Amino acid sequence: MGRQPHRPGYLATAGIRLVKGRDLGTSDGAYSAPVAVVNETFVARFLSGREPIGALFGSYDWPGTSFAVVGVVQDVRQWGPASTSLPEVYLPQLQFARNEQAYRDGAMLVVKSGLPPGRVEAALRAAAAPLSSQLLLGAARPLDDFLGWHFRQRRFQLGLAVAFASAALVLAALGVYGAMAFSVVQRRRELAVRAALGAQRRQLSALVLARGARLALFGVSLGVLGAVALSRFLAALLYGVSERDPLTFAVVAATLGTVALAASLLPAIAAARLDPMTVLRSE
Repeated sequence: MGRQPHRPGYLATAGIRLVKGRDLGTSDGAYSAPVAVVNETFVARFLSGREPIGALFGSYDWPGTSFAVVGVVQDVRQWGPASTSLPEVYLPQLQFARNEQAYRDGAMLVVKSGLPPGRVEAALRAAAAPLSSQLLLGAARPLDDFLGWHFRQRRFQLGLAVAFASAALVLAALGVYGAMAFSVVQRRRELAVRAALGAQRRQLSALVLARGARLALFGVSLGVLGAVALSRFLAALLYGVSERDPLTFAVVAATLGTVALAASLLPAIAAARLDPMTVLRSE
């Protein structure tokens, strides 16, 4: 179970949504009743079926002390996007100071600003300069850089997967085009006879496109079944999206179908432009 001390305003600065109750305030000081804000996982695990606001709990770091829950916040993956949510407790910083050893371990300052990161860091160090004998500031990092460290390996793996997928899509489009062009060559006599009997150009094109659509439907159906079977291997690369997300499968299927029809378009145009007399004479 994680414990995090913070001063008033931390939740709003960090973008952590308050689900129920209130945030910790300036009135929650060293001499006020011990209070805490907990996350949803804490409520589900330790307070299931109970009203969380006002519930009391203890901690081995503060023997004999009972903390009253005053608020519930959304789960936050403190150890990276791929980690699972753990039960967490947010305590007022002044009350956290009762544990001197934990308080001496240091703290993290979270600043939200519209200024460039370099200017923010310079302003913080200038403000802390008069307290340099008592306060030591560590390294400052923008939140994007901090999150980028967690995503770097996943982004490389995902980029590699996208590159292979793009190459496969191009090869599939070329394969469909080749297959449909060869089909038009094989059916030249049939198409010429249809044209001689009065078939319009758009009807000849529709015959080729319909065949391409059937092939695309068959291939996409097999691909979706295979993707569902193998989706668990991609679960580690996805954040906030289920490996069997219906919208994702629908978009991918529509994209593949569109590519297949686009690859069939040139052979369909070629079929519409056949000269029946020339074809029949050559036969």
